Amino acid sequence: LRLVNINRILSNLNGPNTWTGAFQLFVRVGEADRKYNSVTFPPLPVSPTHLLSRQIADFIATNYERLIDYSSLSTSLGVWLGSIDWKMVDDDRWLGSPKIVDRIKDWKEGKRIVLEDLDNEQIENI
Repeated sequence: LRLVNINRILSNLNGPNTWTGAFQLFVRVGEADRKYNSVTFPPLPVSPTHLLSRQIADFIATNYERLIDYSSLSTSLGVWLGSIDWKMVDDDRWLGSPKIVDRIKDWKEGKRIVLEDLDNEQIENI
């Protein structure tokens, strides 16, 4: 289960062609993605949870038949959006994996936007 605080997400909407999330830069192209002809990828989201503006979603919907799938959705999005002008809002509060110490406490204090892979006990404690 993934828990998302919608109020914190809405505060991140920063106009057209905006992609909000936690990103990694200069990721090297691996064997599975050799069809991408570059040494590194454009910015890629670190977390499976991120926010695309309506304009970006419309771009993907309009061009879906021409877009090539890569090894993951994150990689595909990075490559697909590398061809358009978009604004990256890099925000570490989008990181919510179980590997993060005190993530539930952080979420309650507004330091996290998303919590990923929650078990039943954690959900009840929230």
